[in-house]
Amino acid sequence: MTLYHLFVTDPRGAVLQHLAVDGESDEDLLAQIPRYDDGHDIEIWDGERLVAIYRGRKGP
Repeated sequence: MTLYHLFVTDPRGAVLQHLAVDGESDEDLLAQIPRYDDGHDIEIWDGERLVAIYRGRKGP
């Protein structure tokens, strides 16, 4: 199990929220990310390693 850090960011890149989430693997965690989608982008980190940047849905 890996502890990932999710940083929800505004359009300028400022961090709005930080979440710590467990995942079995990068793929497992990436499959969970849509549940955190509130329209903002989410940076996904494993320690100092950037795993991915999830582009949040914009608009209805």
